[in-house]
Amino acid sequence: MKILNQNLLDKIEDAKNRLDKSKVPNMIGEVFKTMEEQVMENAPIQDRDNEERKIEVIENFKKAWNYADKNLGSNLNYQTLKEIAGRVEPILKSPQGNYAKFREGGARFSNIHYAPIDRFRIETQLDRLSQSIEVGEFHPLEESILKYFHLIRIQPFTNGNKRTANIIMNVGLKKLEFLPITIPQGESILFQDYLFGAIEGFKESGSETSEKLSPFLNPEQKQLQFYDYLARRELSALRCAEDKMAGLQNYMINFESRSPNASYGLKHRLSGYLRGKNIPGQVKLNVRENNLEVIGEIPFNALEKIITESKGIKKININLIS
Repeated sequence: MKILNQNLLDKIEDAKNRLDKSKVPNMIGEVFKTMEEQVMENAPIQDRDNEERKIEVIENFKKAWNYADKNLGSNLNYQTLKEIAGRVEPILKSPQGNYAKFREGGARFSNIHYAPIDRFRIETQLDRLSQSIEVGEFHPLEESILKYFHLIRIQPFTNGNKRTANIIMNVGLKKLEFLPITIPQGESILFQDYLFGAIEGFKESGSETSEKLSPFLNPEQKQLQFYDYLARRELSALRCAEDKMAGLQNYMINFESRSPNASYGLKHRLSGYLRGKNIPGQVKLNVRENNLEVIGEIPFNALEKIITESKGIKKININLIS
């Protein structure tokens, strides 16, 4: 079963495979980390009411992300979901632990009254989501998108639902070696329009049938438009990462040094250059062989200048591998 166009899925798989086979595969993790950081800075403050406590919200989001990174499995586990939400919004924590409780009363999203009205119905909807994913045999990206949309739609908690859903989706994607999906600030209104339409679409598809799983397995066109939008954000992220990888230079540097400390000092200076310029990169030092491998968007002249100005380094030979 598919909720995404097969042609779009093929493009995503092709982009992912090209990235996996890039000339510097050990750099993929660095690119992924950079994009994760963008999500962590952007996702927590998509709602305007979080702007006033931006620092606190981002810090909590990072803690929840790190917890999910260690504990999130492939199934939508209630307890893990509650633990993530409790870290996203600590005010929701139960006195007995870090986890948040499912809300007991009604909820609405903007002016749309659609969410399950009590804890029993919340759990029923979450169970149906899990059953739908299990029987639907979806592509891994489709599973992540479905969880994201329905967690926002169901609104299990009194606050922090979009942030919790974002973590469930993106940490799940990370574990499957896809890139995190982030919504640019300039597309926030477009995103909201697609999301509101998808929620209305779910209500419409649900009213046409008494089959419990049908609204999940047979999404209405407005839902499909939202799913397609998120999938295209994934495709854009993969292509962006591929472009970043293609722009990286790979240098092998042989040198002589007066002491191991001089070698470590050179490595530290080169690593500092990459960090200072916010460039994805790696510096690998082999002290025994007196060589360094440098990967990153660093011009030859800048590299040569850093090396020649490093104390205790002489007889330098720089080779551009790729």
